[in-house]
Amino acid sequence: MSILKWFNKPKWQNSNIQVRIAAIKSSNDPELINHLPQLVKHDPSEQVQLAALNKINDLEQFIDIASHHSSKKVCQAAHKKIIQWCETHDDSSLSRVVNLTTSNEVIQALASSAKNSEVRLAAIKKITQQGKLADLLTVERDVTIQQQILNQINQQKTLIRLLEVTQKKNPELSQMIAQKIKPDTDHKQQALTLCQQLEGVVHGKNHQITDLKTIKTEWQKISGHVDQTLNNRFNGAFDAARMILDPEHRNEFLEKQKQQRALTDLSETEQWLSSNNSATLGTLQSSINRLNEHDKAGLSETDQDRLSAVIEQLTQLMAEVQETQRVPEQAIKVVDNLSATLNQQTATNQQLKQFKKQWQQATRQASDTEAMNELHDKYKQLLGQLADKIEQSGEIRERSAQQAIELIGKAITEIEEGHLVNAKKFSNQIAELKKLAGPGHPLIRKHKYQLDQVWNRLKELRKWQKWSNDKVRNDIIQGIIDIHGQGLHPDAVLKKLKDSNEQWYALEDMEKLPGDKYPSRNHALWQQFREVSKAVFEPTQPYFEKRGEQQGAKLDEFNQLIEQMLNIDLSESNEQQLSSLNRKAIKSLKSLDQLPPKKRGATAKKIRKGINRIDDKLNEFYGHAEKRKMKLIEQAEQLQQEADLGSAIEQAKALQNQWKSAGVVKQYTERKLWKRFRKANDAVFNRRQDEQKAQNEAIRQQEKAVNSFIKAQEKQIKKLHESSALQELKSTIHKGWNELDIPSGYATHKLNQLTQLIDEQLKVLSQKDLIKDLDQQQALDEMLSEMEQKQATVDEQNAALEALQSTPDRLWISQRQDSLSAGDTEEKLNEILIAAEFLTGLNTPKAHMDQRMAYQVKVLSDRMSGGKNLKDHQQALKLLQDWQVTAKPDAEFLKANNKRIQKAIKALRSLILE
Repeated sequence: MSILKWFNKPKWQNSNIQVRIAAIKSSNDPELINHLPQLVKHDPSEQVQLAALNKINDLEQFIDIASHHSSKKVCQAAHKKIIQWCETHDDSSLSRVVNLTTSNEVIQALASSAKNSEVRLAAIKKITQQGKLADLLTVERDVTIQQQILNQINQQKTLIRLLEVTQKKNPELSQMIAQKIKPDTDHKQQALTLCQQLEGVVHGKNHQITDLKTIKTEWQKISGHVDQTLNNRFNGAFDAARMILDPEHRNEFLEKQKQQRALTDLSETEQWLSSNNSATLGTLQSSINRLNEHDKAGLSETDQDRLSAVIEQLTQLMAEVQETQRVPEQAIKVVDNLSATLNQQTATNQQLKQFKKQWQQATRQASDTEAMNELHDKYKQLLGQLADKIEQSGEIRERSAQQAIELIGKAITEIEEGHLVNAKKFSNQIAELKKLAGPGHPLIRKHKYQLDQVWNRLKELRKWQKWSNDKVRNDIIQGIIDIHGQGLHPDAVLKKLKDSNEQWYALEDMEKLPGDKYPSRNHALWQQFREVSKAVFEPTQPYFEKRGEQQGAKLDEFNQLIEQMLNIDLSESNEQQLSSLNRKAIKSLKSLDQLPPKKRGATAKKIRKGINRIDDKLNEFYGHAEKRKMKLIEQAEQLQQEADLGSAIEQAKALQNQWKSAGVVKQYTERKLWKRFRKANDAVFNRRQDEQKAQNEAIRQQEKAVNSFIKAQEKQIKKLHESSALQELKSTIHKGWNELDIPSGYATHKLNQLTQLIDEQLKVLSQKDLIKDLDQQQALDEMLSEMEQKQATVDEQNAALEALQSTPDRLWISQRQDSLSAGDTEEKLNEILIAAEFLTGLNTPKAHMDQRMAYQVKVLSDRMSGGKNLKDHQQALKLLQDWQVTAKPDAEFLKANNKRIQKAIKALRSLILE
């Protein structure tokens, strides 16, 4: 490259990316246009590549770039270019784009939006996605293309979905789809398959089904095509499978079953109490026990009150039976304790002796009543069960002692290997077995040392663990000390303290072994940890107190809002009030972070409850408003058929005003309704716009004709320099204006401007002629004045005038001669000067001031007497003419008053020419 070419290198080859981009966007250099494809492919900057791509306008280049470019972003941009090209070119040859491109995005876009049907058909043939084909079928209007799409759809569920969508919107297409759907035998087979899958889950043979929702959806599509037997079979299998696969549903079902059992027992007991006034002590006790077994938490507040009332009634009846039949309360207590003992794992002979002794003492003075006999029978029965349990307990104690001894070796092994958790489990089992065997068991006494050794060695191992964890605890304490005085934000300090507490408690939980009720705590380190934490937290406490006050105030505000939402009288409130309240509630949900963390969940729950309460009422308003707006839409659509456009527009405006007061609906519904309403109104207003466009076009044509006419006449005016020609042109313009065939009064100002231009031109010409005449007369006046001062004859004056090739008015020369012969020319000239000075406003010399005042009085007197006065320019012309027809033989007078005379003549000429 030569040095000259290097200096003149184009900007699109500059090393700066922004310079290259700017040059590509602004330049149309042929060399740049030819190099655009190379810039897209090889320029190192992706931004430059995109700028060059936007400059290209060749379809083949777009396809090549989209197919082979390495940048995904550039490929996507090329795809969009291809789509835009095809949307703006209605040419069947564009189907080659479908064959050349491999982009699914381009193919799908062409299939849905290409103008040419052949291009759409070629694109559709390359689509295999069933859902996309279904979407295209619902919007396609070409029957041939519809048939092609339908031929490519082979999934039955897709066809069934399309059948549901098109049944009302497009019956003909719906019929075509129905013909392709397989007969009911396929529906029956599909139904059997679904039932068998669910039954396999119930019988434990099929563990692969997890999406019950999908199975339910598939069944809903075919449920209308199978008989009731299969429907019942599916519903039963589905409910059973749901119990197995859906834990939440299962728990909910079991909870409902518990509630149902509780309510059943409660109802039966209430019915029994209402029909039976007599009951035995045992029956009452059994009823009370059965009702107490039910969980009250699952019942409603009303049912809980019913249950408590029934139990209280049973208790009172039981007390009455005891009092009536004189059953000792102590005897009932002995039976209850005996029943509780039977629930224990073991029993001893000592317990049997104690119960016998207690029974004898309790029944020593008891009466022989039916209730007492019943209680005595139950005592004997339970006592026999206790004797059997004592026999079984001996075997349990023997087996427990043996198992405890066997676990000693396993526990020691785990301790030696450092498995503290497992060792503690074995230690717990040994302690439980020792408890069952009893401390006096021979094996337990014999191996007492080995059993104690397990506990001692386990205790030693725990000490080593605690020593290791204490090092971590010291690090935690030091970490808190390090942040003291660093000026951290209070939240950061609090987070550090919380993290430290979590680490501390995690260590304690780690040290807590199976069977420990509480963790083993190092109280010295714990106290140090608390003191350090307190010292770090105290400086931040005012901040949290202040924030607590703010959060408390905000919580009060939220509670007021909740109370208002939950207590507002919905029947007395209008939709605007409720909508405003709901919007305020939704806004408050977004600011829950201003509340204390522990209050956020409960507050949000209450707010949502209030929102749901108001929404239920708002839905009623929304429904009424939607009906009103639908009615307005129907009226607006009917206006499209109105012949009188003015009436239609007025009605449309009235409907728009009614829309504002028609009420509020949900936002997405409002958008949908407003779009339809606006479309109907636009159809009316567009008619007016079309008419206005036609009128505007006619006006533009008239303006064009008028402007063309005006410009032509203006050019003609500039060419003419004679008054007669201008007068003739003025007449021609008015005639031509009338021939333009424009509305009366239209553009009259332009005609007036043109006429004014001619008048101004005539005035200019007139002034030029007048100035010429005045100059000529002034020159003649000066010449004649010189001759008069030299006392030349009339013949000499005429000869001089003829020598100047001038033809003055003979009357004018005659008047000068008369003036000369009459004498007193100086007085006459002085009177003319005073009149001129008075008319033009010039100052008069002091010597002539009396004459000036006399002349002024005379003029004013004439005006007051109603005399006819000439205009100023006419008076000025007359005075100038009087000056010129007055002889001037006195050279001394002219010399002495030269400046005065020149000022007066100049002022008169100016006044004449105005």
